[in-house]
Amino acid sequence: MISTPTTAQLLEDAARELRDKVLPAGADPGVQVAVQMLEQLVRSCAVRAANEIAWMRTEEEAMISYAEEVGAATGDRETTGALDAYRAGRSGTLTLDDVCADYSLAGAAVSAALTAAMTAGEPALAARAQELMTDRMDRETTIRGEFSLPGRG
Repeated sequence: MISTPTTAQLLEDAARELRDKVLPAGADPGVQVAVQMLEQLVRSCAVRAANEIAWMRTEEEAMISYAEEVGAATGDRETTGALDAYRAGRSGTLTLDDVCADYSLAGAAVSAALTAAMTAGEPALAARAQELMTDRMDRETTIRGEFSLPGRG
């Protein structure tokens, strides 16, 4: 019996089954590689399922904060317009589809802000943009997990 039937737990259990039961039963090297790749993918999906909404909401907050900072510093109309669209269109619910839609609106605001910041030539805004992008790349590395090519040594 699964005591914590979260999506992440179900995926972890499926990955364990692939690793512990299916993988040892396959003698063909091609099947071994395919099962290893599936197990790795399922584990990665488990990490994502457990954290995806929190990660998007955290990034959304950071993107909007940056866009607000750029909008205030530059008065850029595209940035302030994208912020207005975000505020008007944001659902704020926690369903995955709504979080994705909110995240997309925040992405449009930060995109406009990045363009405005580059045009303005303000070093502080450029430094904050670099921090934002570094945080994003770090999160993507976490989402992907430890990538390896199964069956390649």
